[in-house]
Amino acid sequence: MSGSHCQQMRVGVRRPQAACSLRATPRSAVVRASPSRSLLRQTSSSGSRKVARHALMEPESRKATGNNTGSSSSTDNVGKALARGDKGVLTLNRVPVLYTSSVLLPTEEDTFHVEDPHYVDMFESVGVSGVFAHCLHGVSAPEAMRINENAFDRVTMRGPGISVGCLAKVTKIEHLSGGMKVSFKCVRRCNLVKYHGVERSIFPLVDVAWQDDTDLEEVIVRESRTEAAAQYIQYVSEAEQTLWSCLVEIERLEKALGHTQCALPDSLLEVAPPEAKNKFPSRAVAEMKIWLGAVDKKRPPSVNANVARDRLQGKEGKKMTPYEEIGEKSYKFTRQELFSFAAAALVAERTEERIALLASNSTKAKLEWALSAAKPYMEQLRTEATMYSAFNNRS
Repeated sequence: MSGSHCQQMRVGVRRPQAACSLRATPRSAVVRASPSRSLLRQTSSSGSRKVARHALMEPESRKATGNNTGSSSSTDNVGKALARGDKGVLTLNRVPVLYTSSVLLPTEEDTFHVEDPHYVDMFESVGVSGVFAHCLHGVSAPEAMRINENAFDRVTMRGPGISVGCLAKVTKIEHLSGGMKVSFKCVRRCNLVKYHGVERSIFPLVDVAWQDDTDLEEVIVRESRTEAAAQYIQYVSEAEQTLWSCLVEIERLEKALGHTQCALPDSLLEVAPPEAKNKFPSRAVAEMKIWLGAVDKKRPPSVNANVARDRLQGKEGKKMTPYEEIGEKSYKFTRQELFSFAAAALVAERTEERIALLASNSTKAKLEWALSAAKPYMEQLRTEATMYSAFNNRS
């Protein structure tokens, strides 16, 4: 990806096309930012998008059988699978599916204003902490994919949309006049194994399977020499640390230059790499560095650490986030995968880019992709900061 892409910051969600499932509110627009716009500007925390009445989410005529068989029990099974930390190809029971005009990535959060009675019923059935699959509707798929469904590796058309999406967990439901507002977090990437439509429910259902990154595990299996595997894992860890340091530096520079809404999003902080502790020659030097703002951004202890500490102290364990629910055993590699998605989501704007990221099974590739955008932007900010400082010193 060219370095110039860093100037095309994603500061909003795509405006859905008229034939698609969501109507845009004023915030739902894409603007191409000037170089002074923030890489870290987020919009997912405010506003909402509307799920229109009679929206085109389901191409078949809805069969209002009044039978919701499989919907609530399937979400319970998905929750249990998350808690077990199952990885690889795991076919789950049927879950509700929502097709929209946007490609969402794991760790992203969003809010829908639901008006269609069928989807009000769907989210009533799912409930808070329940899960559903989110996928791009075929109407909004790139033209190349509509002509040739195999235009993207590991992505095809299945049912009314693409075959890869995210498993989303409902975090809040607010009932409104004529509908509801549903907030959710994309927890994990999934592959749609089979589309069932509305055969057994008044809303569409799908069978899903996890789709996790495989590059780290594959290199361990493929490389008979443990040194080669260790070098690959070390490279990924170093790339992750470099990208994290770059994003922290961008946040600091944007703040110094007076940018607004320049804070790193919480969704990124939750999966950021553990930072190495800075060692200073004395306490005085350490305090001076803190006062000057030269110390890297501090993050709170991980939720897993809090749970373990509380258990040792006989306290009730702190509730885990959806990411830690994936499981302790696989958390390291899964956290790196989620971090690569969270970082890429800051700059991925076009639908084609987001589909490619969602289809990629390489944590390394996603980290490098995000770094190729973040580094030039960081250097640009450094130049602006130097010029700004020189101007102030002269005056």
